[in-house]
Amino acid sequence: MSLASQANPALRASGQRGVPMPPAIQASLRDVGRAQAAAVSAAPFGHALAIIRKLQICLDEETAILTASGVPDLDSFNQRKGQGLMELNRALSGFGTVQRNSEVETELAKLKGKIDENMRHLRLHISAVNEITGMLTDAIQREESDGTYSPSIRAQWK
Repeated sequence: MSLASQANPALRASGQRGVPMPPAIQASLRDVGRAQAAAVSAAPFGHALAIIRKLQICLDEETAILTASGVPDLDSFNQRKGQGLMELNRALSGFGTVQRNSEVETELAKLKGKIDENMRHLRLHISAVNEITGMLTDAIQREESDGTYSPSIRAQWK
């Protein structure tokens, strides 16, 4: 550790020599550290709560993009959601049926609501994609037709 970073905690926290970390980032790191400490102190439920909240954030991000008619990176979101659900399953499987925690139950209910909303937006997105695909398919078929057969006769030969 350099003398500069020993004298300046901002340099030590940044992990870089001679480049101080902005105060806002320092405060943010302290908040994250406090949140992690609180989660550990509430163990074993703290780990499950952290996973649930991470899943909620992922769902909120994807739903926001879908709501704004954006095109989300579905592979990335599916990977994040799958990983989160696997972690949550592992975390909750250790509790058994005897242990209950009202905060976990509340957060799981919120998660279910977010999953339902996300599914609704994904269904709308898929429906729109299917509709556009159908329109493109029809346009291509009309363009390729030389008019020899009527549409009803063409349909018989498909």
